[in-house]
Amino acid sequence: MEEAGRGVIFVGGAPRSGTTVAHAIICTSPRVNGYVAESSFLTYYFRALVAGLRQFDNHTRSFFAHRSHFERFARGMVRHALDRVAVNVGSPEILALKDPLMTPIFPMLSPLYPAFKFVVTVRHPLDVYRSRRAVM
Repeated sequence: MEEAGRGVIFVGGAPRSGTTVAHAIICTSPRVNGYVAESSFLTYYFRALVAGLRQFDNHTRSFFAHRSHFERFARGMVRHALDRVAVNVGSPEILALKDPLMTPIFPMLSPLYPAFKFVVTVRHPLDVYRSRRAVM
């Protein structure tokens, strides 16, 4: 996405920690898409990339001659998915998406996608617990 000139922001954090509010606030900018539901399907693309990198020597190498070939392939899949999402939400200058379940892999994604921005919400753990309990 960065090659196309579009910014990408991912919002994460523990479920019930304020990710929806943070995402909604970011989406109020005229440069950003309107608020959309969680992009949980994209999390699986990123998890596949992370798994392929972690298991490159044991598994992935059988299908790609070099780690860089796999990274290029996986980046292309992600770029294609993000391009389609951007078109479907009005082709904004900045694509803002959220999925709390993507948060644990943010540290591994950040160096792979240096132009992407990762926003993480933080809320007192007892408040998160109380909120989750109230929803349950």
